[in-house]
Amino acid sequence: MNSEPCELLAWDSDFFGVRIARLVSDRPPNFEEVDVWCQRNAVRCAYYLADPTSYANTSGAEAAGFRYVDVRFTLRHDLDRSSWRAPTPQPSGHVVRSAEERDTQELVHAASTGFERTRFTHDPHFVQKRSREMYGAWVGRAMSSPDACIFIAEDGESLLGYCAVSAPLQGEAQILLAGVVGEHRGKGIGTQVVAAAIRWVVERKGRSLQVVTQGVNIPAQRLYASNGFYPVQLGLWFHKWYPSDC
Repeated sequence: MNSEPCELLAWDSDFFGVRIARLVSDRPPNFEEVDVWCQRNAVRCAYYLADPTSYANTSGAEAAGFRYVDVRFTLRHDLDRSSWRAPTPQPSGHVVRSAEERDTQELVHAASTGFERTRFTHDPHFVQKRSREMYGAWVGRAMSSPDACIFIAEDGESLLGYCAVSAPLQGEAQILLAGVVGEHRGKGIGTQVVAAAIRWVVERKGRSLQVVTQGVNIPAQRLYASNGFYPVQLGLWFHKWYPSDC
């Protein structure tokens, strides 16, 4: 068990330009201890993922100055390679393939402009433009990761949708980010890129695949459910900001 109440998040801190930490999840929070640790480590923002079934934790967070920002919804796919079948491709005039270096700019743009309602855009302390750009940065990281692959749908001229997935040798495979460009939603493109990601994980002998989305993102939940995912966890995100001179 971690003896510290929080852990510093190097990537988030570097990206947003302020020191950011997250409460550890292996023990009930002591919010007074959290405040002391954050002040000692010059933390500006602390993330807390609370169990919604624990009123003591959620009410304690609010009493300690944490602000509710979002609902986290986790789903999992148990990959039984003997029974899983990819959905039959529908005639659509587009192709699905793995992304190449030449696709990076278009992918980063699509990810940076495709997420308007997130816990970061809900939090007014974060610069909104920077909050949206974060998703483009995630795609850029996936492009350079040896454990990840991005599948894209295109019509020969432009990007229609994408799904970034990671399958490390150790640990559970995860869908990192997925999206469909606005005007192309509702045409089965999301299903096709997600199915390509599932197939890739199966080929790498993955046993399960996890994805995290927002509790309010019903279209995404329906997409994953239709592809064999089932819900496993619900969490509430809280943020707390500390004065810059603390």
